Parts: sequence; structure tokens; C-alpha cells
Amino acid sequence: MEHTEPVIVITPQVGRADFVRSVEYRTDGESVRDRKAVSGKVTSAHWEGRNLVMETKTPGYGGVHALKREVMYLSGDGKKLYRDVYDGPGDRPGQRLVFEKICKYSGYLPRDGGEAGVRKVLGDPLRVEKQENGTHMVYDEAEVVLVDGRISYSCFCVPCK
Repeated sequence: MEHTEPVIVITPQVGRADFVRSVEYRTDGESVRDRKAVSGKVTSAHWEGRNLVMETKTPGYGGVHALKREVMYLSGDGKKLYRDVYDGPGDRPGQRLVFEKICKYSGYLPRDGGEAGVRKVLGDPLRVEKQENGTHMVYDEAEVVLVDGRISYSCFCVPCK
């Protein structure tokens, strides 16, 4: 998700690298037409406190519009994004989607690639520490320990112990 007020661009990744579609919303009241939809679907978005509210109108037959309301908000710790979808009248969402923050690091770490191999996949670390049990390459969400130029331990997205 990229957010520079009043534009929010959401690019969900669902496991398939060949299926990535970005959706743009505006929070200044300007409606955005879905360029991929044939139906002329239009979405407007606005803030209600800390919640992002999106309302989508899809034209139907006889001038009747289908209306979908979605409310997005973060969990208290900021690690989950909730998306409640209201397809009809009522106070309860018909669907709740929960997106969990995933580690930004991905890729194969070559076991014998040494420090250069780790840097090639993960980039430059925040710091490199020489310790008794090896060289620790510390990233904001990862840590890799090298012994004699080989990876002996790595952890991602959790506090490394």
C-alpha cells in the first residue's frame, strides 16, 4: 500500500507474481473509475476518523446501481489491516478480510555465498557485528549469522533470539 494524501494505491499480492493489480483510491471526494471494469464501476473514498471508507457504485440495468461499502482499518499494533465489506443494508459486514504484514525479505540465500551473497539478496544490513559465534548481519526484520563464510543461522520477521 502506498499513501500520499489524497491518493492511496493498494497492490495486493496473493502468491502469484503474474497476477498483480493495483487499485487507486482518492480521499478528496473525487471518484475514481475502474479502468479494468467494463461496467463503469466508480469508487469514492473518504476518512471517518482512522477508518478509510470506500463506496463503489456499479451501474445495473434500468438505471439501478449496486452499492458496496468497504471500511479499512489497522489493528492496534499496526500489523493487521482489516477490510469489512458491506454488500447490502445492515450494520454487520457480509465479509471481513484480514491482511497480515509479511516480511519484506524474500529470496533464496545461497548457503556458501558469504556476506556478499546475503547482501545481494537482502541489501545492506543496518549493522554487521563480529561475535564469538560468527558474523551477525542485522536487518530491521531479519538477522543472518555467518560462520567461516557460510550461513549457519537466519531468522526473518520475528525478534531473533
